[in-house]
Amino acid sequence: VDLNGREERGKKDSVMSRLGSAPVKTEDSEHPSAAFDFDSRQVTSAHGHGDKNTLGAGGKVFMLDTQPFHIPVTPGGRHLRFDIISTWGDPHYVGLSGVEIFDSNGQKIEIVYDRISADPADINILPDYGNDPRTVDKLVDGYNRTCDDLHVWLTPYTAGRHHYVFFDFGRSRSLSMIRIWNYNKSRIHSYRGARYIEIMLDERPIFKGEIQKAPGMLQGAEAYAENILFTTDDEVLCAIEEHDMQDPNICPSISESHAQHEVEAPLAERPKTAGRRDGRDVG
Repeated sequence: VDLNGREERGKKDSVMSRLGSAPVKTEDSEHPSAAFDFDSRQVTSAHGHGDKNTLGAGGKVFMLDTQPFHIPVTPGGRHLRFDIISTWGDPHYVGLSGVEIFDSNGQKIEIVYDRISADPADINILPDYGNDPRTVDKLVDGYNRTCDDLHVWLTPYTAGRHHYVFFDFGRSRSLSMIRIWNYNKSRIHSYRGARYIEIMLDERPIFKGEIQKAPGMLQGAEAYAENILFTTDDEVLCAIEEHDMQDPNICPSISESHAQHEVEAPLAERPKTAGRRDGRDVG
């Protein structure tokens, strides 16, 4: 009996289970580059709503692709772009808490603040704002498991329009995984999180689909981070696992000081009695 082989397979299965929706090899003779597809969740452009059209402000409609999307293997490029098409229900704002990107060796790619931008930039473009801390650079500040306004990004949302986040790696990099932490301020405000998202690398699509809504609380938030895998290579997965075991966002018990830095928002909030003239909740 090959006990060592069984043990290694067990470790890999454990890592894949923890990382979430893992790609599974498929046979595709017509499209050899489309080597992976998800088995645990449908990855399509259908929003999960059963309707390929999204009606936006002014009657603008997105015609969404309803064909299953195949995840590429370790795609390479320099410029990464997120396009957030919908939220989990909030009609006015969309946001994220953090983004982590891993290279083809399973090492985290560090993104410096001047190499990330967004369009719309953030809520400071609105008339009643100007110094709100929820700017796009917070997505790479390392505080991903958070309910704190100081460590998240929030921008105006308009249904039927694009909402972009841009990353510049400085040089071409091959990717093994992208982890997205959705907006997690509170249970109510978690509906501002991104739902349907498309990701491009050097103008080539590498992901189209729905990402998980955050729970709106610190406890267990790490389980709701969306892991988009581009490999099933054992060594790469083990490298990601080693990183995660030292990351207080994934293993909060590692650093009590990191956890104490956060102040969890209320689990449920009464709507504000005084809001903006346009009806948007400014919380």
